[in-house]
Amino acid sequence: MIRLPDQQLQNRIQGKTVFITGSGKNAGKTTLLKYLLPEVRKKDNPIFLSIGIDGERTDRFYGNLKPRIRTEPGDIVVSSTGSLKASDGNFTILEVFPPKTAVGKIAIAETQRGGFIELTGPEFNVQLKGVLRWLGDRYPGRTILIDGAINRLTQVSTGSSPWFIHVVTIERGNLKLRVEEIERIIHLSRLPVYRERMENRGEGESHFPDSAKIQVLPGALTLNTEILEDTGDILVQDFTRIFLSLKQLNKLTKTHLLFVRDSFRLLGVQVNLKNIDQEEFFQLLPEEDREKIVLNPYSI
Repeated sequence: MIRLPDQQLQNRIQGKTVFITGSGKNAGKTTLLKYLLPEVRKKDNPIFLSIGIDGERTDRFYGNLKPRIRTEPGDIVVSSTGSLKASDGNFTILEVFPPKTAVGKIAIAETQRGGFIELTGPEFNVQLKGVLRWLGDRYPGRTILIDGAINRLTQVSTGSSPWFIHVVTIERGNLKLRVEEIERIIHLSRLPVYRERMENRGEGESHFPDSAKIQVLPGALTLNTEILEDTGDILVQDFTRIFLSLKQLNKLTKTHLLFVRDSFRLLGVQVNLKNIDQEEFFQLLPEEDREKIVLNPYSI
């Protein structure tokens, strides 16, 4: 089990592109981003952005106060030109990307004077991919933190060998559902990567000599996907294309070997427990999954 606020998670994100994904609205993604930024600054200035709109003082759907994002001199921020102008900080614009949105174009800027900012990031994966490519070319080795969009994991697939942290808020009413979600995310992140051309094996053959030929799925793997009778292995592009429940996933992997072309590496699942004892929560998780759990830094 990993426990914040020790330095294990903070040290592990240094120099990586890390997506912060979440179980739903108000899961705690922005709070975790806010916590991690000062930790990254102890070694180097971070690069950070959000997918869509974030950083505003109140939630646009629920109206409750949200954490404001503080940027410091030397940080690289991705946000809209309108948000940069509205900030009490001062910035040097490094690059501007089309198309224009309601709050201006998406821009990459270096902070000259610290302040608070509303993060208004790329809304579509193709835009995000262009921004990350630009950042990777010019700032290799810098830590990039990306506050993901509500409950979408698909944005992780736009990164190059990306890492991710999944944030889950657990209450008494959703305890079972969230524990299953955690198990599923960990299971998916552990799926082996399929190497298409293995030594002494032809293209499309399995890792395992006793297994039937692999079935390559060009799209999503769902409950309605037809699995061929002679299939032993199944290959999908990445785990964001798998739309199966934990129960369905466990059933499938008992009879088939499931592989991915691209692997997304899980740094941890950050858990916010509300009126639930830590020991009760951990007892519900398989022992092998507990090491991936990161407790809320503000509750311990």
